[in-house]
Amino acid sequence: METNLATTLATDEYTRVRLGPLPQDYLYLHLSDLRSALGTAATERYTKILDFGCGGSPYKSLFPCEVYHRADFVKVAGIDYTVSEDSLVPDAQSENYDLVLSTQVLEHLSSPTSYLQESLRVLKPGGTLVLTTHGTFPEHGVPYDYQRWTSDGLRRLVGQTGFEDIQIFKMTSGPRAVMQLAEDYWVRFREAARGPKSLFWKLLDRFFVSHTARRNLWMDKHFPECRLTDAKTKDGSSLYIGLYLTARKPVARH
Repeated sequence: METNLATTLATDEYTRVRLGPLPQDYLYLHLSDLRSALGTAATERYTKILDFGCGGSPYKSLFPCEVYHRADFVKVAGIDYTVSEDSLVPDAQSENYDLVLSTQVLEHLSSPTSYLQESLRVLKPGGTLVLTTHGTFPEHGVPYDYQRWTSDGLRRLVGQTGFEDIQIFKMTSGPRAVMQLAEDYWVRFREAARGPKSLFWKLLDRFFVSHTARRNLWMDKHFPECRLTDAKTKDGSSLYIGLYLTARKPVARH
């Protein structure tokens, strides 16, 4: 299982659909919103970065720096550190990085608190945590999928760990979330369905499969405000696919 996962994470297509998702791609709505959110973090320049739970490091090119270290539980190619089952990176120095980058990792961890504490440890005082994780998303164990987050729950957990200046945004919210979930469930249902197909079935299939690019471009045009929404905004975005968070390690005060 681990070997197959490492191979998948290393493919050019895995990187392509995350770094440059196209309207015809499966999960385009969320992946394009995730790419856009990370682009806002990449406007700041960092010297040393730890990609913590890196996978194939699809977003590495967004963050030019002098040192880019990669850590994961899976032994992917070119990895710098292997993460232990309790989310520790014993070979990584304390207070060594300007940025810890964590993309779609937290939901797969049996101990998110240990992972966040380790992120805090390796960051320099004043260093930044950039983290994305799932709000509402279908279960997808690779090999495990343990939890989902609300914006308040994630803020509390990260704050309790010791981070400050926490900012959280909802990704792919409102109508974009509804459409992304509908597409995902239709694809899953389509793969499992058997037997004769009615006209209604064929029309739905055409809408969700044949017209994917057209539908997604329409969503981009009419609901751009639902790509990334400040979690503090009371705009009815109670349904959202993911969360984007930034936080800082406190600077010691004498």
